[in-house]
Amino acid sequence: MDDRSIIEGKAADRGAAIDTLSRAFADDPALAFFKPDPTARRRMMPRFFAHMVREDAIAGRVEASLSAEVAALWRAPGRHKEEPLGALRTSLAFLRILGSATSRGMAVGASMAKHHPQEPHWYLRFLGVRPEAQGKGWGGVALRHGIARAEADGVPIYLETATPENVGLYQRFGFVIRQEWDVPGGGPHFWGMMRG
Repeated sequence: MDDRSIIEGKAADRGAAIDTLSRAFADDPALAFFKPDPTARRRMMPRFFAHMVREDAIAGRVEASLSAEVAALWRAPGRHKEEPLGALRTSLAFLRILGSATSRGMAVGASMAKHHPQEPHWYLRFLGVRPEAQGKGWGGVALRHGIARAEADGVPIYLETATPENVGLYQRFGFVIRQEWDVPGGGPHFWGMMRG
């Protein structure tokens, strides 16, 4: 295994994935909508991503490079929707993590769910590169790994991004814009993109 490999995160690797995602998404428009104050957002991020990593380890895959320069959270085909008990667990977790910003978090989640495709697909929930590793091709390494798996499974990949600069990156990897929307109440603009 070379130093550009992507591995599925075992329990011991999840802390590094949480740290990578927390740092990579520090200025993400959707998370900034949850918590506009940067200091409060930085405090929230590790708890938020700890929850996401736990959930996606059950419903899909947690992947990272060997030194966690990049981390990605995937939902397996047919697993993008939570069962009622899982939805309740997520709502309670969001209440603990987001506090007074819970309504904003739930508005973003509801808006994303409304636009989510129904056909079977791998769902790329989050892909983040540590700030000091950005611009070195790590996002492409993780994307190629996920694309190869989806092609082997014979299903497309779906993702959303609220970061305009990411749209062109994903398009270079064959993703096409399927839809765009704004989260009600002054929330971020999203691009829903599909490949395959």
